[in-house]
Amino acid sequence: MQKISFKDRFGLTDLVLSGKKTQTRRIVPKEVFTLDWDIRENYENGTLELVIVDSFGDYHNVINTVYNKYKNNEVVAVSQSYEKAKVEFVPFKKGCKKWGDARKLAGWTNKMFVRPDLMPHTIKITNIRVEKLQDISDEDCMAEGIIEHIAEIMPNYPPYTQYCCGISEVFCDTPRQAFAALIDKINGKGTWESNPYVFVYDFELVK
Repeated sequence: MQKISFKDRFGLTDLVLSGKKTQTRRIVPKEVFTLDWDIRENYENGTLELVIVDSFGDYHNVINTVYNKYKNNEVVAVSQSYEKAKVEFVPFKKGCKKWGDARKLAGWTNKMFVRPDLMPHTIKITNIRVEKLQDISDEDCMAEGIIEHIAEIMPNYPPYTQYCCGISEVFCDTPRQAFAALIDKINGKGTWESNPYVFVYDFELVK
């Protein structure tokens, strides 16, 4: 079983576990798209292949193939630290009868080092596609975890809707603006503006 991580800093893991976040975008490696290549999408057994083709007239040279990390219908563990997942003991090896104290392991506070088979929550990938980052719709922004907030300025003034990225204090006028702020915080300033290709994963909470 594989695992997938969401940013706790913006409350994204909690949004996944509450069923409010049902979509995630993962950036295709930037170095893949340094030339003006054609892109062919091939689907087979839940795997999406980005076949990068350098074209010269009738001559086509396949330069690189990029695969999505998670497959369609795959069940993936949601990463949490052992402390947050309430995992107190970890077997030394899979199937081993000897167990160690999870508090002494790096995974106690860092979810990068946890074992996926010990995680209490999983999601199931239900759809995969590739698109440019800025092709995201308002509906997909909400599926990514953008939160709607009804703001009231003062009495006698009608309330209006704002959107924020996760649990941050950054409020925006549209879901796209909020998502742009969120993706820049997750992947670095300028990510939204650079408009990279992304793998889009739709998923549902299993448990």
